[in-house]
Amino acid sequence: MSNFFNGGLARSISPETLAVVGRDFDGLFDQFFGAQRGRDSESSRPEGFVRTLRVPTHVWEKEDRLHIAVDLPGVGKDAISLTFENGTLVLEAERKAPELGEHKSWHNSLHYGLYKQKIAVGESYAPETIEASFTDGVLHVQIAKRPEVQPRKVEIK
Repeated sequence: MSNFFNGGLARSISPETLAVVGRDFDGLFDQFFGAQRGRDSESSRPEGFVRTLRVPTHVWEKEDRLHIAVDLPGVGKDAISLTFENGTLVLEAERKAPELGEHKSWHNSLHYGLYKQKIAVGESYAPETIEASFTDGVLHVQIAKRPEVQPRKVEIK
């Protein structure tokens, strides 16, 4: 049995395939619980329920900094909140659905609602060095490593 997972099926399933399966399951849950895909109407949610959306995020380390890129299409800069607490970067943003008035929507695959993302970066990074910019719907965040955790070359005497 371990051969099946170690050598066969596990190697043939890519992360992209798993992401598609995950989105398909999300769609099934949305349909079952009454949420419209991409458009979560107030009337379809239980009282007190806030639906948070996942956002595409890329986190990488380069030299002495941690870099984070978050796609937030259709979100204005003023609708974004970024905080750092106890080694965790917390991003919150909201994309509000447009008021359609009497018009009926034919199709909508856009996502509206509250985006919330927590990224644990630990104590190796200095919160006072956080820099953030928002360009073309992408939030870019950089955090420098604390000097004491950066690698340094030791002189041999």
